[in-house]
Amino acid sequence: MKRKIKTKLRVGDEVIVITGKNKGQRGKIISFHAKRDAAYVDGVNMVKKALKKTEQNKVGGFSSQESAIHISNIMYYLSSASSGVRLGYSKQDKKRERIFKIPQSKTQAAPKKLEAAEPKKLEEKK
Repeated sequence: MKRKIKTKLRVGDEVIVITGKNKGQRGKIISFHAKRDAAYVDGVNMVKKALKKTEQNKVGGFSSQESAIHISNIMYYLSSASSGVRLGYSKQDKKRERIFKIPQSKTQAAPKKLEAAEPKKLEEKK
């Protein structure tokens, strides 16, 4: 039986790396590795692989290829928000659609600064 990955991401989605040595890099998902709960992202987490001399490859040497990155370290990238967003599902007319959960910007959520009140002067008793 084939194992499924519990994720809302799909092949072809643009994602951003949120933690690790490749933090901040973006790319599209090429494929998933179910046993490792990992994804292969185009141009992210590149490793060098040694190639042996063979009949087809007479030179040998090294080649760069993508390595798997755990799905907890990537997040869907929304270009209009220019940041990573969470995904959810919404049911409308018996159809299940993906929706974006865009966080409020920090400037909107920050409390307003209160104006400094002038200290009250104590009246002297005569």
